[in-house]
Amino acid sequence: MEEEIKNGKVAYIRYDKLIVKEATNEKRKRSPTQSPKIMPGGSESIPTRAFNKQPSKKNKQPHIRKNIESSQQNLRQQKTKLKTSPSRLVTVGVNDHHPPNQNKNGVLSSKLKSNSTFKICTYNVRSLASIERHLELSYALENINWDIMGLSEVRKQGCNIEEYQKHILCYKGQTKGLHGVGFLIKKEHKDKITAFQGISERVALLQLTLEDLSITLIQVYAPTEKSSEEEINQFYNDIEKAHLLSDDIVLVMGDFNAKIGCPRAEESFIMGKYGIGERNERGERLIDFAAENKLSIMNTFFKKKESRKWTWISPDKKTKNEIDFILTNSPKIVTNIEVLSNMRYPSDHRPVRANILLRLPRKSRKNFKSPPYIPKTEKDIKVYVDNLKTHLGSVQSEPADVQTYNNLIAESIAASLKINSTALKRRHKIFSEETEELIRRRTELIHTKHKDKEMKNELRKLFKETKRSIKKDYNNYRHEVITKNLNKHKSTKKAFKELTLQKTWIQKLHKNSEETKTRQDVKEHATNFYKELYRSRDKEEMEQTIAVEFTSNPIEPIAEKEVYDSIKKLKNEKSPGPDGLSNEAVKLGAPVLTRHLTQLFNMVLDTETVPNQWCTSDIILLYKKGDPLDIGNYRPISLLASIYKLFASIVLKRITHRIDTSQPIEQAGFRSGYSTTDHIQTLEQVIEKYSEFNRPLYVAFIDYSKAFDSISHSSIWNALIQFKVDRKYINIIKKIYDNSTSKVKLETRGDPIHIERGVRQGDPLSPKLFIAVLENIFRQLDWAKKGIRIGNRYLSHLRFADDIVILAETPKDLETMIESLDQESSRVGLEMNASKTNIMTNSRKRTITVKGNRIEYVDSYIYLGKQVSFNKKNNEEEVTRRVNLTWRRFWSLKEVLKGNYNLHMKKVVIDTCLLPCLLYGCQTWVFTKKVQQKITSTQRAMERSILKIRKIHKIKSEKIRNKTKVIDALSHALTLNADIREKTKLTDAVQHALRLKWQWAGHVSRYADKRWSLKTTKWTGPVGKRNIGRPQKRWADDIIETVGKNWMELAKDREKWKGNEEAFTQKGSMQK
Repeated sequence: MEEEIKNGKVAYIRYDKLIVKEATNEKRKRSPTQSPKIMPGGSESIPTRAFNKQPSKKNKQPHIRKNIESSQQNLRQQKTKLKTSPSRLVTVGVNDHHPPNQNKNGVLSSKLKSNSTFKICTYNVRSLASIERHLELSYALENINWDIMGLSEVRKQGCNIEEYQKHILCYKGQTKGLHGVGFLIKKEHKDKITAFQGISERVALLQLTLEDLSITLIQVYAPTEKSSEEEINQFYNDIEKAHLLSDDIVLVMGDFNAKIGCPRAEESFIMGKYGIGERNERGERLIDFAAENKLSIMNTFFKKKESRKWTWISPDKKTKNEIDFILTNSPKIVTNIEVLSNMRYPSDHRPVRANILLRLPRKSRKNFKSPPYIPKTEKDIKVYVDNLKTHLGSVQSEPADVQTYNNLIAESIAASLKINSTALKRRHKIFSEETEELIRRRTELIHTKHKDKEMKNELRKLFKETKRSIKKDYNNYRHEVITKNLNKHKSTKKAFKELTLQKTWIQKLHKNSEETKTRQDVKEHATNFYKELYRSRDKEEMEQTIAVEFTSNPIEPIAEKEVYDSIKKLKNEKSPGPDGLSNEAVKLGAPVLTRHLTQLFNMVLDTETVPNQWCTSDIILLYKKGDPLDIGNYRPISLLASIYKLFASIVLKRITHRIDTSQPIEQAGFRSGYSTTDHIQTLEQVIEKYSEFNRPLYVAFIDYSKAFDSISHSSIWNALIQFKVDRKYINIIKKIYDNSTSKVKLETRGDPIHIERGVRQGDPLSPKLFIAVLENIFRQLDWAKKGIRIGNRYLSHLRFADDIVILAETPKDLETMIESLDQESSRVGLEMNASKTNIMTNSRKRTITVKGNRIEYVDSYIYLGKQVSFNKKNNEEEVTRRVNLTWRRFWSLKEVLKGNYNLHMKKVVIDTCLLPCLLYGCQTWVFTKKVQQKITSTQRAMERSILKIRKIHKIKSEKIRNKTKVIDALSHALTLNADIREKTKLTDAVQHALRLKWQWAGHVSRYADKRWSLKTTKWTGPVGKRNIGRPQKRWADDIIETVGKNWMELAKDREKWKGNEEAFTQKGSMQK
């Protein structure tokens, strides 16, 4: 560089490159450089800043100096745009001993720290109890620059963390409609949240980690002047508690309801010189608190106009005070405090904002992931497909390995969606233009200084009109979404899912008899729990090679039609795996992706290798029931890569036949052609006939702890080999499980967990793998002569996945069977949960223990969703239970059923939500007169409710039916009005239940596989004696009354059986 400068050229270093330009004035050469001389054996780098500040020579021509200054200015401008490190001058010919940081790819590192302003606000919002207030606040914040906002007077009960579309709300409240504090955090900062704690309904604490800096925000809402001294003392005690839990840097902020006035001489550390007003008693208390804790009241350190100082205004608009403050123990980080006067939100307070100077890492766009976009319109779909063709069109032959090909397909899908993401639309706009205009006008009048009487009246009306308009807009939005989903999908579930604006975080968990305190603690506790859960218990057995061998036939290659059909069956609206690719993206790209996915899957079959993405998953936690602080009460669901789930569904179809044909009739779970009704029918028939003949029966309901998460992997491979599944499929599945890792996904992801046992819940293969292992367990049991004898066979147990029922006539046999099952189960990792395993009997309750744990006897048990019991009134109790559940469901759908929706939509909801809930298991009911009356009265009450007709109105059921177009079974049976029947689309509940029972009876009679539901229905019962007197009504009695005792033979003729259906439903209905 020195040589070029001596030759009269312009030379300088830019981003580690030597730039040489011809001098504009060729008549005059540049003066020699003033750079430091290089000492022998050493080197010296010249900082850019020093180079830029070189004194200009007197003899330098103005236009040369201008060119150099221009080039240096361009250099400074470009520095802000480039993501590489700043330039450093290095002398020519000398080694650079401090080169710029480079990553593995040789690209300059961009993780340079720069000063950044973090904006923290505090605001008294005067209630966020309703969703309308929340929406109004969100709308008002759109034109405010903020990062975190502390909230006073939230007035929401509970202590929760809720994640919305653009922000996170943390709040604590106790008294209904009063007090409450919280925080709003922009969603982009959610990974910075360390902990949130609600100390009381007036004090809450939020801890943040900003790079290597820990900050604690304490939001407060002080009692008003009318409050007692005891309340004030308690308030400051709560702040002290929060302060003890704080980090090095603390900000205490909120509505203190105190006037501190101007500072005194001895208060220079606590206050600046810019206080306003007069100090009151509450202000003295605040000053004392600040002095004791060495906190500075930052509002007083920045000079502002008096109009930009007040934070509260009285209802008559005549009194203005500064009562909202921000205090801190690190005043140097606060660069400004200001009161925001442009808030479009109805409150008598104004927000206070502090600018905090931090050194944060420069945000890189390289790792930024935009939200997944799913093309909706035909135009967007066409663009997406064309993009896929462009990205994958250049692939002429199969890549060298599976990993490369999978990466290529996944990256092509992501890139095609990214190009198309310019069409990404915002979430549905809830506020109408009229509402926005009302808010604009209201804000304008609020900020008008001198209002006449007419303007005051207008403002008073605007507050009411705006509130009504926001509520109307939100209700219209909900109505629109519900109507759309009912018309399109006939689903209220989809509608309410779309209407849910937030998801609630797991705030804390029990950890070693204590509660977790930080977000990191919650994540670590969940991660450690599943690390232990998925840790193998049979490491030595896993490492052994499987000894059983069999002849495996060659596998047919996967055909494109197989792949295309499986793609079309992928379910929509499912959460994507760690790769972020949704099922919708694969389905929309099916015309282009099918060929490439077929090639990829066949490569996997040929090489028996799998991509890394297929072995990774995210674990999300779904709350089941019980204590929400107990991590064991959450179900772990694995979110897997969409391409893997597609491959797994194809493999599942190929191995299903071998696994299902190896299953006995005792297993009804995860099998085509079986349902819960099969086993409910079997158990009810056994209980009915043992009770009728007064024979002792013992029934055990087995419960396993974390069954799907506990089975050993070696037991899976052994079971698949026993069922003669092709070895290639076993090797591929084993490869996936051997390298399987997961991360617990809360608001952020935890550390990787190696999955050493259990099946992944969410994997299409998991159900079949589980029942294969379970069948292998029962094959080891010698139960051929155990259980109860039905005909020439023994019924020892029933299985629906992991719901197992064991039957025996003596307690000794039952205990032996439970012990043997527990012993064999423990060999594959399954542990019996003694506290949830129960026994039911109609005989003496003998003590039964397993591994020293006593098994509890119960009078009734909810088996597969239906209550079973030896009690003679169990049938009526079950109907009453279902009625109560249906009413609970009815009121959960109150918005639709009692709202302003047409009757057709309400009938859709009744059909799809209420009737299935009311009549679940009705195929196994005994329809007594009392049962039918209970169902009829329930349905009529619901019909009156949706029409808003009270009993006092004395309107007959016939008139209600004419409005709802729901036919009463009894009146229909008497009038046989066929014209009305053709028009109606919703049948009476009793008639519908009887029809289901009739169809089920015919279905059971025609079974060809001789399953237990058929055998127990045919069975006359055990040897015993009936009670004297009239027998209790049996399940088949009403069927026999209709078509006679040979009804099972008659049912084999479908046409004849269907022809008698009307007679059965009418006869049954007329008994009401």
